[in-house]
Amino acid sequence: MKGQSRTVTVKPYPVAKKCRLGIIYKGMLTSFNKNKLYVYYGYGDEEMWKDVGQVEMRLTPRGYYAEIMVTDHDILNFCFHDDHGHWDNNRGNNWRFKLI
Repeated sequence: MKGQSRTVTVKPYPVAKKCRLGIIYKGMLTSFNKNKLYVYYGYGDEEMWKDVGQVEMRLTPRGYYAEIMVTDHDILNFCFHDDHGHWDNNRGNNWRFKLI
């Protein structure tokens, strides 16, 4: 995946190990604008994530924004959810980045 799509932008791109990664989200969950949004992330295999975490996102003029500290793994996976049980997992593909 490139560093920018219609719904997600990451900076810096390409994504490096041990960096602070900014994530902007403008996807379908933003239509529920009174809900809190979270980026849910983990590393490694797409079926069994390791070192899973989540960060609450904040609304900015460019979209919902959060930062995560990328650890020393090979693949970063993430998706989004709100506090009412709605998820955006990129149509079952999540967002995946090979780390440099």
